[in-house]
Amino acid sequence: MPGFALVKRLLQEETDDILRLLKETDIETSAYEEAALRYRKASTIALRWSKNYTELEFRSLGSYTRGDLEAIAAADDAF
Repeated sequence: MPGFALVKRLLQEETDDILRLLKETDIETSAYEEAALRYRKASTIALRWSKNYTELEFRSLGSYTRGDLEAIAAADDAF
């Protein structure tokens, strides 16, 4: 689906931009690496949520447990 490619590209570009801006601050390396991991996980979760939404699975992000979100973040990208 061509729309998914656009969504994925936008999420990747925004994540990269956020991390670039964060790196330009005086953040310590370990704190940056932790933040980068969190942002990348969030991007993977957003991809899965977007795919679910287009498949008419309207589950709220707030209904997921931390374990659910960690499993989603550890999985391959949804598309």
